[in-house]
Amino acid sequence: MTNQFVVLLHEMPSDSDRASHFDWMFELDGSLRTWAVETNNDIESFLSKPSPSERFCWSAMKLANHRIDYLEYEGPVSNNRGQVSCRLKGEFDLLCDDEDSFRASLRIRQPSDVSPIEIRFGRDENNWRLIVG
Repeated sequence: MTNQFVVLLHEMPSDSDRASHFDWMFELDGSLRTWAVETNNDIESFLSKPSPSERFCWSAMKLANHRIDYLEYEGPVSNNRGQVSCRLKGEFDLLCDDEDSFRASLRIRQPSDVSPIEIRFGRDENNWRLIVG
C-alpha cells in the first residue's frame, strides 16, 4: 500500500510551553498518523541531506491524527500555535502498523529523490522512539 508522508518543522511561538519540533505525518485511512520528534543537530543534518546509509534514533511523542491538508500546507497554525514548513516529502510503503510499532519504507521526493529509507516508530512502555536506517 503506497501513501504520502511529510515531515514539517513546527516552529512554536516564543511564549509556548512546547519546544519547536518536527511533525512526521503519514497518510492512512483518510488522516495523518503523527509523531512529534525533537529538533537537534543530527535530525537537522539528516533532513537536509537524507541518506539510506545513516542510522539514527530520536525521542518521539505520538500525537492525535492530523488533517490530510497538512500534506500540502505550509504557514501559520491556527490559535497562535506557531507555523509549519516542509522539510521532507514523498511516498511510503507501510511495513507494520500496530499498537507499539509503525514501520515504513520511505521514498523521499523532496528535497531530492533518495533511495528508499526504512524508518520505525517503536514504543516501550510510554516512550516512543524514531529509528532511521
